[in-house]
Amino acid sequence: MGVRPPLGRYIKQVWRRRSFIWNLSASRAYSRNQGSYLGQAWAILRPVLDAAVYVIIFGFLFHSSAPGIENRAAFITIGTFTYSLFQTSVMSGLNSVPTNLRLIRSHKFPRAVVPLATVMTETVLFAPILVAMMAVVLVTGVAPGMGVVVPTWSWLSAPLRGRRRSRCSPPASPCSSRAWARAPRTSPTPCPSS
Repeated sequence: MGVRPPLGRYIKQVWRRRSFIWNLSASRAYSRNQGSYLGQAWAILRPVLDAAVYVIIFGFLFHSSAPGIENRAAFITIGTFTYSLFQTSVMSGLNSVPTNLRLIRSHKFPRAVVPLATVMTETVLFAPILVAMMAVVLVTGVAPGMGVVVPTWSWLSAPLRGRRRSRCSPPASPCSSRAWARAPRTSPTPCPSS
């Protein structure tokens, strides 16, 4: 065991290994359910079935409602899917160091790389689940406070538009852009020149 480096240097070492983190997580995500169609389907069906059970129990049987929530099914679905990502990320991150002890002992690199790669793997595996979540929210009909939501091609460019915005530009996400368009403006906000 060596001497622990200062935090700033340790973060720089982790940052220099970002391609290793990405390659390790991408290869694990690819090989997780490689030859198993049932495993790939179960990865998407499990959160959908969890959300369906919660919607049936809390949405219909108990008629639980909170003020301001118009679409309980979408609210419960988003919460269930987000909790699923958080739970799997934390649990697999906790178990990643003991599971990969041989890798840690055989190579010299910051140990934080292994949990980061594991959490990145879970995030990559969440992409199809996110698509299923969006489908469930759209099937239920309405987004809270926005009426019927119809996806457009501009949604694909939302992450690119959100990277560099001034305070006077409209929001990048489709839901917040509707709210921005409805917001009353008393005087025009001058845009700073770039």
